[in-house]
Amino acid sequence: MAGIQRTVPCSKTVDLLKHYWTRHVTRQHLHFALSPTGIPAHHVFGYLSLWERTRVLQEELSIRYSHQVRKLVRLPYGMPNLRDTRAAINLHVDSFSRLVGFPQPTSDADVERFIALLSGLILDHNSLETELISGLQLIFEDPFVEASEVNSWMDSFFMSRIAIRTLITQHIAMVKGKPSIVRSVDVGTVLQDAIEQVAVEADLVYTNVPKIDFKPNCAEIITPYISAYLFYVLKEVLKNAVVAHAITDQEHEPILVSMSEGKDTVTIKIEDKGGGFDIGELSKMMYFGFSSDPVVLCEEFELSGVPIFSGFGYGLPMARLYTKYLGGRFRILPVEGVGADVYLYIPKMNIVVEHF
Repeated sequence: MAGIQRTVPCSKTVDLLKHYWTRHVTRQHLHFALSPTGIPAHHVFGYLSLWERTRVLQEELSIRYSHQVRKLVRLPYGMPNLRDTRAAINLHVDSFSRLVGFPQPTSDADVERFIALLSGLILDHNSLETELISGLQLIFEDPFVEASEVNSWMDSFFMSRIAIRTLITQHIAMVKGKPSIVRSVDVGTVLQDAIEQVAVEADLVYTNVPKIDFKPNCAEIITPYISAYLFYVLKEVLKNAVVAHAITDQEHEPILVSMSEGKDTVTIKIEDKGGGFDIGELSKMMYFGFSSDPVVLCEEFELSGVPIFSGFGYGLPMARLYTKYLGGRFRILPVEGVGADVYLYIPKMNIVVEHF
């Protein structure tokens, strides 16, 4: 975002944005529709050529980016005037302009250029969460701000962000001949990978790290899913459990992880002994910008070379949205003075529909 300068969009761009605001996004996951093996593909696009599918995606992304601009400019409490929010607005206006200004693909070379454009958009938007949340933390210091109202806006914005990145990532994979991002996932393997990654990162930050004990209650579970999203959710929940143990000096207590398979749902339970919290604080735990152990970035911190393990204030909220996006449920059950149990309910699915 640092590379996007503050600009005032021209009247033509503003008129285009308002025109696209009146259009509705497709309420079906285009990562299936754009996949050669996607079940709903024939019902949505028929047998479209790669050029035609690229045109459809170009139109869809233009609509979605325009809606993102509208959400940002309508944020309450003067938030659109914050530096970080203005930068996000300019970034989305710029992305919209680049999309609508791209000539409709009529050749393979055009498709390749469009892929380069999409790859650039992904890079430009990479640090969006961190940039926006830093501004939110200042807003929440105001006693007259209703955090729940701001959070509902953020939920809608970041859910759409997940959808946009999903469409782009899937289309790039399809054009480059890579496997679909939605494929059969071994849940236990993803869980074990997340446990190992968290353990490695925690060792770099904490002197004593609690053991993460994984005991599956069933054989391997294979289900269609986006493994990167599942990995992100599991990693964030596990990191939160490690931090809870660390700040309450409960490193000697293990974090317990289990999974089980039902008829339509895979359930993952992560149990920590990090002291828990009052049930009245539960909604606050899901607010963007809230952290039980916030990190304060400074030059000395950055020069120390110590990795940032947690504290940005968007890990759990984003984990909840990723789970919800693909039809799952995210539940936290705290026991004050003891710890907290986190339940992830992952649907076993063949067709995925976006959940907004």
